[in-house]
Amino acid sequence: DPTVEAALPSLLAEAVSAPKPDEWVDAENLSERADLTLLTELDKHRAEVEALRNYRLESVTNSHKTRLRVIERKIHDATNEKIRTMYEQELANVRDSFEAKRVAIAAIVPDIHTTPIATGLLTIVKGE
Repeated sequence: DPTVEAALPSLLAEAVSAPKPDEWVDAENLSERADLTLLTELDKHRAEVEALRNYRLESVTNSHKTRLRVIERKIHDATNEKIRTMYEQELANVRDSFEAKRVAIAAIVPDIHTTPIATGLLTIVKGE
């Protein structure tokens, strides 16, 4: 139940131990269900990270293209050779900076790591 899964951390914080039930209801499927939930969430997280990476790359690329156009226009309009050289150096720096940002964005990877900590059944009873 997704509602119970979302509330699980707070439920466990208030949980008390109970005697082991005679019969584990659907216990053989617990591990498979947990694995399926984990895989689903990992896929969802990977997709979110990929979307974020693409968004950041698109944003940086658009900003870079705009800066290039502005600097190239300044180079074209410059009448003084020293000013033109200064803008050409700025253009090289902008290109290097963009490449570094592009590499950093490409290095963003999903970072969920899991370790099983417990297996069991949680019985929820209405409090008094």
